[in-house]
Amino acid sequence: MRRVSQCCLAWLNPAENYSPTGGYEVAHDTGRWWDAILRYEASTGDRIPEDIEKAMMDNLRAMTDNPAALLMNIFAPPESQVINLHNIRESMLTYAALAKYREIDWACTQGKKMIAAIADMLTPDGQVDYPRLKELMGGRAVNPDPMMCPEAPTGGWFDSTGTTGRALEAILCFSEAVGDDKGLNW
Repeated sequence: MRRVSQCCLAWLNPAENYSPTGGYEVAHDTGRWWDAILRYEASTGDRIPEDIEKAMMDNLRAMTDNPAALLMNIFAPPESQVINLHNIRESMLTYAALAKYREIDWACTQGKKMIAAIADMLTPDGQVDYPRLKELMGGRAVNPDPMMCPEAPTGGWFDSTGTTGRALEAILCFSEAVGDDKGLNW
């Protein structure tokens, strides 16, 4: 595990404010990094170096400074700064880990903000209301990949595995970490 944690630390690019560059997407990978490194830290007691933790916390705060508290790829070219609902899971796992292992109030607030935003964006049949989401996020484009934004006629079958479906575990982890069951009552 120690070698893997060293890989997580080495992944961060000092030239890019210690962002995890070169992977899937900086925002997505930031969430994955926080979840993995804080679980590792809790298991071993090995602390994240202070300068790296500060940089990554600054990155996280910047990337989630939006009305849905969703990790956004804001350090990328404009065409990559789209709403990626695949990141709901990574955002929630990060808030859960920071709440559980660091007891950071900001993470609790952000997680609750995200749960409220998701609940407000779901249609009665469980789909995301994309026009409403786009409006909430200040007109930002939604990822055009149909795997990231499933849509069907009202009441029709749709596959939300890539978005809200894969976030179920993260919402449960967050609810357990903060003792708030709002995310469980949709």
